[in-house]
Amino acid sequence: MISNKMMARNVVWNVAGTASEAAAAFLIAPYLVRELGSTKYGIWIVIGSLVTYFGLLDLGVRGSVGRFLALHRARGDRQQSNATISTAMAICCVAGLVVMLASIGAQFLFFRLFDVPAELVSQTRVALELVCLSLALVFPFNLFDGILWSEQRFDIINAIDIPATALRVILCYVAVRLGYGISGLAIVNVAVLIVVALLKAYFGFRNDPLLRMSIADINRKTARELIAYGSTRLLMTLARLSRLQLTNVVIGSVMGLATVTLYSLGRRLIEYSESAVAAATGVIVPLATTLQANGDESRQQTLFIQGGKFTSALAFCFLGFFVSLGRMFILLWMGPRFASASDLMVILAVGETLPLCQLTTNSILLGIDKHRCLALLMIIEASFLLVSGCILSSSASLVPFCYAAAAFATIFRGILLTIYGCRTLDVPFFAYLRLTLLPGFLCAVLPSLGMTLLVHEFPPTRWVIFFAYCFLYAILCGIACLGLLGKEPLLRLKSKIQQKPARLVT
Repeated sequence: MISNKMMARNVVWNVAGTASEAAAAFLIAPYLVRELGSTKYGIWIVIGSLVTYFGLLDLGVRGSVGRFLALHRARGDRQQSNATISTAMAICCVAGLVVMLASIGAQFLFFRLFDVPAELVSQTRVALELVCLSLALVFPFNLFDGILWSEQRFDIINAIDIPATALRVILCYVAVRLGYGISGLAIVNVAVLIVVALLKAYFGFRNDPLLRMSIADINRKTARELIAYGSTRLLMTLARLSRLQLTNVVIGSVMGLATVTLYSLGRRLIEYSESAVAAATGVIVPLATTLQANGDESRQQTLFIQGGKFTSALAFCFLGFFVSLGRMFILLWMGPRFASASDLMVILAVGETLPLCQLTTNSILLGIDKHRCLALLMIIEASFLLVSGCILSSSASLVPFCYAAAAFATIFRGILLTIYGCRTLDVPFFAYLRLTLLPGFLCAVLPSLGMTLLVHEFPPTRWVIFFAYCFLYAILCGIACLGLLGKEPLLRLKSKIQQKPARLVT
């Protein structure tokens, strides 16, 4: 059973890893936009959006490895653990080879879809090839991540990822500074990816020295097991990529590559807030699996309600940040030229609030293998979004498209998922709203209103003031959320504080 201390450690490390990625993007994005220009930076974003779809070729195996390794390790089934990692590696190597072959077609498709300036064709071609190579390597390399995940070593994962993120920022800055452009960015990504994979492989196998990869352990039964569970996660990944990445392609092909930059800036903070909450709730997956194996439905319901209460508080606090401080952040970060991105950001943030509240539900459904309905909802949402994108992006403004995206997110990953989660875990819907969403909203409403008034009266025109406001807002939200802990943890904390002077005297 996963202890509360281990869960807290994993949450802290996961959030720290996500925060480092957000900080890296915050630091490097303005520099890249300024040095590369909107068109070249738009090309870089679209390349990433297109080739990310090749990631689906692993048939969801990467998402299955951690779960099944943890399951077989708990059962003491060493042979099946070795079969899982060996079979998964074989599948992912084949998928990586397919990606490299498909990159030929990707180049043809890219230059057909987008009007790339003649002086950028050669550089774009090199970048596309290198990004496809990095994606091909990601397939087998991500299995080392799965090994550490199954061992509950999120601390090691993030202790590697955080310095790697800093290194990537430095090297990207140097590559662009030396004039290598987007091809230099692609080289940096491949190099850092290889270093990170080698480190994770070393620590993963060191922590489990009996884990082995062997051709003799590859078998069809294990492959079917991995793909059966992973296929639903594959559909979820497809839907998420369509929502986050394919929309960039639609907007870029209809409204121009420079428009992708404006839209991506409006989305980026939303994505990082989602990643932060997902990082915090991701540790719930193995716990939910264990509770299901033990038939502990009562603790599952408690996890559903308590986890939902905290994720709701985080979601509403993020929304308050976007509404009160989002515009000033864009102005300070990117300048007045991109001020309109803040309007898009607020619209999207409102739509993503209820889905963020349900990330605990997502993790529990994944842990108990009840995520098929979730995948269906995500696919329907993505389909509606892409159709709307083709229709609405032909207008002169991105605002109608963002309203549509917000509405679809609230309906499918918000309201309908909440209903499904309550039915699956046998929790009354209105009781769930009263016990989770309402407390989360109340925690955020006063800090958000207070910060909105403060920004209106005294706008933070410098970074030092802005960060002071952010710190104040975080403190206010933290104080408001203390009530979610309940009386017992607060009484224990008070008791420890009162005991400290006595220890000092003795």
